[in-house]
Amino acid sequence: MIEELKLLKFRFFLFFSFFIIFNFAMFLIFEKYNLNNIFFFMVIGIIDLFLIINIIIIRKNFDEFLDYIFKNIAKKHKAVYFPKKVIDKAYYSLIENTDYDKYDGWDYTKGENYEFSYVETTKEIEEKDDDGNIKKTEKTVFSGTIYVCKFFYNAKNRYLLTPNTFHLSDILPIFYDDERIKLDYPEFEQIFDVYGPDQIEGRMIFNHNFMDNLIKIYNDIGPFKMFIQNNLCILSFANISPKPVNILDFNKKNLIKAENFYIYFLELHKYFDNKNLII
Repeated sequence: MIEELKLLKFRFFLFFSFFIIFNFAMFLIFEKYNLNNIFFFMVIGIIDLFLIINIIIIRKNFDEFLDYIFKNIAKKHKAVYFPKKVIDKAYYSLIENTDYDKYDGWDYTKGENYEFSYVETTKEIEEKDDDGNIKKTEKTVFSGTIYVCKFFYNAKNRYLLTPNTFHLSDILPIFYDDERIKLDYPEFEQIFDVYGPDQIEGRMIFNHNFMDNLIKIYNDIGPFKMFIQNNLCILSFANISPKPVNILDFNKKNLIKAENFYIYFLELHKYFDNKNLII
């Protein structure tokens, strides 16, 4: 499968390069000889159309090969893979309050008790250029993976886990935030903050075993946010997608990295569906 993808990449590069070189050469000929012959332009148009169609077909075949790879990986884990679908944006809103104009994504996967997909949110912003003219540009608000699964405990309240930030209570305990759950686990609290309305339930959910698992996940995928109530929702900031943005970026190393990251999320539910996590 890797060899087929490499061959498609080579063919794409070949047709794309020829398209650029051919049109540049035709432009030079037109400029030099000042050609204004309809037959000349028709020939160029036919050749360009042939090249463009082949470029589109190659790119489509490349995506289909990638889809086939990830569908098989999902199938081995008793899950279903949808390359062009995105997870419900309501899950994103549970964690992030940031405003956005466009919600997009792909590589949606549905398992027995979990679902996840790659997500990108963008916002249109207005900026002034050097001449004072206002230009509209799209700015990425979030890009990463949203993962949702059933939780081992049906919480009465909502709890939000975020990357740790500085708190005055870290040096002056009398200023401790009532909404911040006090967990008495320094290693965990150096990485995360947990917020919720009930200290007792919060400490019961975030017991030592569960916090150990969250530290393991952090070490594997880096910073993330998490929402807990009936379901558990993770917002991972690791910007890894099985689909290369450009076919020319493809290589074996990147594909293996994307496959391993995908498999990690297929197996992530094992950290959350074990009732023995309740002490």
